[in-house]
Amino acid sequence: DMENKHAALYEYLVKQADRITDEWLSRTASEKEKTAQQYKDFLLAVSRVFAKDEQALCWDKASGCAKEIAYDRAVSQIPVTESIKGFKVCRELLIDEIEHFSDKHAPDCSKKDFFIWNKQLHSMMDEVIEQFILEYEHTTKRQLKAQTEMIRELSAPVIPVSEHIGVLPLIGEIDTHRATVIIE
Repeated sequence: DMENKHAALYEYLVKQADRITDEWLSRTASEKEKTAQQYKDFLLAVSRVFAKDEQALCWDKASGCAKEIAYDRAVSQIPVTESIKGFKVCRELLIDEIEHFSDKHAPDCSKKDFFIWNKQLHSMMDEVIEQFILEYEHTTKRQLKAQTEMIRELSAPVIPVSEHIGVLPLIGEIDTHRATVIIE
């Protein structure tokens, strides 16, 4: 029955997680230990979409993994396009594994089973990519805001001359914001 096939596919993907992770790493640019663990955690979370009793948790878990990867990549300034390519590789690998599983371990799988699994996988991956992009943008905006604040603070430095006297070098135009910073 369909539930047993779902469970069998999930168990199969869990057992193959290390091999799939290695293949994913070999096809993408980064090969750090942290990345390997993140990829494996992500694969396990995405695979849960096929486990009936795990489905409620799997969306949050997979989104959480995607957000963690997004944060690390944004902080490391890895282009978002490189990460999207990584998700594409992951999706291809998982589709290949589902096909292999249905051929070798569940020969009684129907086309309908295969389409259901594909639909589940694509829905999960699309949601995860969306969450990844949102977190990547959020992290990038936070970093930009912090850098902008630092530049503003550095644009009006007070250089102490003595205990009660400081010199403020004025270079460039003094706009409203800079004037406010100087007065403070």
